Amino acid sequence: MALHIKDFYTLESKSLPTTFVASLHLPDSTFSQAQKLLRGEYAELERPVTYLHVPEKGSKLKDLLQTDYEGLYLISERLRSLLEAHELSGWKTYPVALLDAREKEIQGYCGLSITGRCGAVDYGASEIATYGSVFEELHVDLDTWDGSDFFVPEHPERIIVSERAAQVLRENKVSNAHLTNLLKVRTFIGYVAWVAHPRKKTAQIQAELAEALQAIPDPAERRKAIMYANHLENESYKEGLRGSITLKEMSQFDPPILEITRDVLENLAKAMLKGGESAEQVRYYTHLSLSDIEELRDRTS
Repeated sequence: MALHIKDFYTLESKSLPTTFVASLHLPDSTFSQAQKLLRGEYAELERPVTYLHVPEKGSKLKDLLQTDYEGLYLISERLRSLLEAHELSGWKTYPVALLDAREKEIQGYCGLSITGRCGAVDYGASEIATYGSVFEELHVDLDTWDGSDFFVPEHPERIIVSERAAQVLRENKVSNAHLTNLLKVRTFIGYVAWVAHPRKKTAQIQAELAEALQAIPDPAERRKAIMYANHLENESYKEGLRGSITLKEMSQFDPPILEITRDVLENLAKAMLKGGESAEQVRYYTHLSLSDIEELRDRTS
């Protein structure tokens, strides 16, 4: 029987505003680190990977939790047990420390890594929608599919599941899981442009943002540039550029485009606190601990 994309689905979260969203919190949290976690391309982890609650998002916990990196998800113990019980293939988990807004650990979750593979996405086989700059259908190279129930193509970072896996998720009413048949997947053309030239576009944006930050000595004004970096994704679809660039990511380039120091982070935190931002939001943007933030609040009040 010939394989056809109609027999496969993308797996995503429903992105409801009331649902909990987690932010990857590593000393070197970057897009490449998130990719390694998603694709299971890491050695044994010595300790749990920390995820923090994104303060602007909801607080309801579901079986599938979205993170701040595309395709990277956390799953509940219930969902993990379902995948094991039905002997679905192409996945593994890693330990996480999931923290709520008060940095209290939430039990019963683990990180989801996808070990199944297929070849690259072929956008040349898609039609361009008449209503906008969108590719219709998602064509993947099924000839190179390894047969796993969960798998990811070379690019982009999307989780694809088999009909068998989709049926298990539907029948067991896995919460916050959204399945889309590959025939009905829509992809912004701008996103595809970024996939084709990720390093060039990323470096371009990194340089522009670093220059803007270095040119503005005032912490409050610097904060505006950082906010722009973190919310750039909205415009990235229009221009085909990489979005959501953070200070942490700027420091990962070799050589670093922007050297991140404790003083820079503390100045940013002070400016945000003076602007009325909550401690949780300050933590999200600076990666400082809540205790450090409260100490800064006392020193600046």
